[in-house]
Amino acid sequence: MVGGCFDGCASLTNVTFSSTITTIEKWVFYDCIGLTNIIIPSNVDKIGEDAFAGCTNLTNITFLGKTRQEVLYIKDNEGNEKYPWGISDISIINVA
Repeated sequence: MVGGCFDGCASLTNVTFSSTITTIEKWVFYDCIGLTNIIIPSNVDKIGEDAFAGCTNLTNITFLGKTRQEVLYIKDNEGNEKYPWGISDISIINVA
């Protein structure tokens, strides 16, 4: 996904990631206020800066196949630890 490709898309309510995706680019879902729930596949190991910033209705992000510690160490596109990628309430992050 190209960084910022869904920026401000208020009508986006659901996202299904391909099992082959490894990176979620920066700002890709910036201000997508329609998003409430996201499930991130286990092979994602990079999440860009502020990828979910402004997603004010996002109440649940589930990481498949990761421990909470692994989620804490997911890096951004530049290799920096940038947890929680624009998310203001880390309690919405779950692992499965």
